Amino acid sequence: MNKVYEKITEQIIKGLEETKSFSFGWNRILNLPKSASTKLAYKGSNAFILLYLGRKYKSPYWITFNKVRELGGCVKKGEKSIQLVYWKEKNLTNEQKEIREEKKSNGDWVMPNFFPVGFNVFNIEQTEGIDLKKHKLENPKTKKLNFKPVEIAEKLIGEYVLELEGGLNHGGNMAYYKPSEDKIQVPSQEDFKSVGEYYGTL
Repeated sequence: MNKVYEKITEQIIKGLEETKSFSFGWNRILNLPKSASTKLAYKGSNAFILLYLGRKYKSPYWITFNKVRELGGCVKKGEKSIQLVYWKEKNLTNEQKEIREEKKSNGDWVMPNFFPVGFNVFNIEQTEGIDLKKHKLENPKTKKLNFKPVEIAEKLIGEYVLELEGGLNHGGNMAYYKPSEDKIQVPSQEDFKSVGEYYGTL
């Protein structure tokens, strides 16, 4: 089952990278979510979950609560984690092992000897107090725009944003409207390729 999840995830990412009919108006690095402990990319369903649920974060690094404390940091107040899963092998008695081996030798199907275990992670941006440079957890570098606001555009946007309960929010890698919070989320102004791209996105 894990290989199926992994294949689906790889296909989605490959499709996004190869898409030529659409381009983002901001400098967006498509980074696979990585473990802050091992620096290795998550695979399968865990990668898919973090790509989707963690789309508002720029950092590709994810970390457990205990690892945050180990690195001398803490989770920011009010931040919520995302649950992932890993598969753990069951402990079998000698009798159970013998039964499984007998079934295999007879060509019978044997249920996989693993069960899912959940664990929670936070994006590194949800933490504070960690020396990111020391632990090699800094965000990927992108070219920054010297953003200069256009007065008339800012006025029009301001009038519209006043009607939104959640307002206009900057940060992350995606631009979207969230109905449940009645808010607009877009990347930081300096992350856009041009001033025009910023206002065009809004």
